[in-house]
Amino acid sequence: MGTWFSVAALLCIIFVIATTFRKLVNSPTPVKQKHLSFFVNMKEIFTDGQAKWVFGFAFMVVIGIALVSNLQMFFYEHFMVLGGKEKSIAHGSTMLGMGIGAVTVSILTRHLDKKGAVFSGVLWSVSCNLLLAILFLGKILHPGQTLVVAHTVIPIAFIIFVLLHGAYWFGNGIMMPIAISMMADISELCKIRTGKQKDGGYSAVFTFVLKSGMSIASFIAGYVLVFIGFEAGNPISNSSTATFKLCAFTLLSGPLISLLALGLIRKYSINKKSLERERNLTGDESITKR
Repeated sequence: MGTWFSVAALLCIIFVIATTFRKLVNSPTPVKQKHLSFFVNMKEIFTDGQAKWVFGFAFMVVIGIALVSNLQMFFYEHFMVLGGKEKSIAHGSTMLGMGIGAVTVSILTRHLDKKGAVFSGVLWSVSCNLLLAILFLGKILHPGQTLVVAHTVIPIAFIIFVLLHGAYWFGNGIMMPIAISMMADISELCKIRTGKQKDGGYSAVFTFVLKSGMSIASFIAGYVLVFIGFEAGNPISNSSTATFKLCAFTLLSGPLISLLALGLIRKYSINKKSLERERNLTGDESITKR
């Protein structure tokens, strides 16, 4: 099935390139000039003083998020030893958490501005997974651990895991929408200063950065599983040592990468006041204020 998906994707890409190229040739602008303009435009975007920090931040954060996403199903199966319904609940909590995080972005940015909101999202997600690591790697909680209250068995380990696991993704849900909106601010600043509309270019490069990060994370995840001792089709190799390492990588790798990414985004300096100042300097009232 993967092969057929790849073939279909390749055919679609070839079709888009062919149809776009025909339009480019028929354009009144010479083809060579168009090609040169494209490369100049890409160079300007990649070397943009503000954009490079957002690109770098998004690239690193996506690697961390996608790495955790690739490993967490193994974590459910081999460390937490969850059943089918439990896996659905745990995985559903990640989607719910990320969705709620995205909804709260507008509230956070009103009080903390965008960079402050990103910092809060990173620190929140790091704290949640660090707490999970302390609880499970420190053997304070054990997978399957229960608590009996009034003759009722409560799966305390599972409940705490789902709550903190969903909360980790809540933080991720804050980070990514803000990173996207930062690109919009950078594009707006470019238009104010140069008069050039580059929304499409910035969006295209940002998407390329995200896809590249996801691809690298998937590549790394396979080697992580090999490193910690997992072998496909050989459950005997999934020893307690291997599952312990799996827990450590799943809970700590993403937060660690996000913390490193903060070193990049801290250099991002655009905020609401700076944009207003730029608008006032140019007298450009046609740009919608965010």
